[in-house]
Amino acid sequence: MRIRPGITQDYYKRLSPDHKLQWKLAMWCLSLVVSWVVTKTGYRVLDFIISSSCTLVTMLMIESQRSYTEYSRKTRKLVVVAAIVIARWGICGLGIVYFALAVVGAMGQTLRDASLAKELPANAQAAFGVAFVGAAIYQSVKIFRRLGAEELVAKLPAEKLKELLVKRNFIAHDFKSFVAFELGVSCFSYCYASVVAGLANVLIQMMHS
Repeated sequence: MRIRPGITQDYYKRLSPDHKLQWKLAMWCLSLVVSWVVTKTGYRVLDFIISSSCTLVTMLMIESQRSYTEYSRKTRKLVVVAAIVIARWGICGLGIVYFALAVVGAMGQTLRDASLAKELPANAQAAFGVAFVGAAIYQSVKIFRRLGAEELVAKLPAEKLKELLVKRNFIAHDFKSFVAFELGVSCFSYCYASVVAGLANVLIQMMHS
């Protein structure tokens, strides 16, 4: 059974060793520049986790597609599954955190405006708080499902990644499509890392306030 080549494999094979080296140097320079401007949390461990995760997915997607058919079946499957799973849960987690921050903000504003609750005894305030949080979480889950957010942040990314990496409907046949794929993957990864770091900064500030 003939195995379909990777997205960039045919074009990458046609590049001369000099051009391959030049392209790798260009990508390295891009990553170096971006590392200076991307948002950071200031916590080395957290920054390392974010950057290493994004770098891993980028490497898996780019390098595997350059020499896809040269790997064993087990390696091909492992690389594709790892890239899809990490990217899917990364996007899903980001969407959930955004939604959760919106919910927490709305809950905080509601509690600040609940003047009647402040006049209740301490025990009653505690009971009100527990009931309010429970109801808010329940309603938030219902709204999350009603809006189809699960489809948007979990199922849709996985389906599109499968179309890209498994079915490989998109194949780079020329320089433009080759650059579009590799730069697209890299830029998305850099943007994602910056957004995650920005959200982490918000959460850290909320914890310290």
